Amino acid sequence: MVDNFAAASEEQKQSTFLAALAVRQIEVGMASFMALLFGTALTLLSGAVAKSTAYPTWLGCLGLAAGVGTVVGGLLTAFTGFSMTAMNVALPFNLILVIWMVAIGFLLWRRP
Repeated sequence: MVDNFAAASEEQKQSTFLAALAVRQIEVGMASFMALLFGTALTLLSGAVAKSTAYPTWLGCLGLAAGVGTVVGGLLTAFTGFSMTAMNVALPFNLILVIWMVAIGFLLWRRP
């Protein structure tokens, strides 16, 4: 999109810019939608892990925190775009999510 804008003639600059803006808005919408879906699925799965006796309760609680934070990050992205606020909320919870995935993967790998 940037290359198209840079190569556009002066008469086409506005329409090329608006096309790039439309693509960016679709990207924001899809990112927020995916964060909402992924966070909801993670919250439900982590709730099951927390109630389970097969896995430690702390693991379910860690996943719940990551899932709720991902949902909140998705909502902020939907309303504010890729703003600093949305990123400051989403990124720490994404780190918690990675830690949760490694921990549950390790426990599942060790289990026959």
